[in-house]
Amino acid sequence: MGHVQCSGWWEQAGLGRQPMRDLVLSFAEGQIAGTGVDIVGEFELRGELHGDKMYLRKHYIGSHVIEYHGLSVGEGAYTGVWTFAMVEPGGNWFIGVVASRGSLERRGFGGPQVGRHLVNRLPRACPSDAGFRS
Repeated sequence: MGHVQCSGWWEQAGLGRQPMRDLVLSFAEGQIAGTGVDIVGEFELRGELHGDKMYLRKHYIGSHVIEYHGLSVGEGAYTGVWTFAMVEPGGNWFIGVVASRGSLERRGFGGPQVGRHLVNRLPRACPSDAGFRS
């Protein structure tokens, strides 16, 4: 698939919904790699797709790693929950491939809130180290 421009956000109590900017991902043979920036700083993403499940590790350059676990919601979009040992309980996130004339968010695919029916289906651990060492 090559490199694709994406749109995304994450939520955290006290910070609200925070956009991920300059988000570019590449998908090849079930592997995901990408880069972006948000309120915390610049980051790299590495992960895997397994059917409709997405596993990502978001590594802030020179700092910590956040685990992202989610499911496809169609239209090139994924949503789920993120976890980090220092922040409980984590929060929701959304990443979607940007459509040709505007993001999925502007077309009404802004990432649904993660309902209990999805949370119960979310994977709890990445099947591999996704390319990062904590």
